Amino acid sequence: MCNYGISISQFVVQKIMCAITQVLIVDVLSVSELHSLDNNFCELVVTTIPVNLPKETTVQVNDMLPPYDLSIIKNSVEKYRRVRFSKVSSHTAMGPCSVFNLIYCRK
Repeated sequence: MCNYGISISQFVVQKIMCAITQVLIVDVLSVSELHSLDNNFCELVVTTIPVNLPKETTVQVNDMLPPYDLSIIKNSVEKYRRVRFSKVSSHTAMGPCSVFNLIYCRK
């Protein structure tokens, strides 16, 4: 979610996609659309404004997405992938998934 709307949203989305290639941004939602969020469809929500979502699945970043914020997103993605890989590898012979689903929210 973002205070500045569509243009900053697209800027943030492009920066994330360029910096973290294994991320698939599945949607860009406004605050009013947040109720339609399907937590089974995404692993992480990135937002530029405070939202009422669990901290473990939400990353709040600066509108300009400085390197520090990108590293927080990368760390969140890697942390989730490690947990997911350990669950998958303990139950099946499959490897970790190659795409991480992310939703970016804007105001």
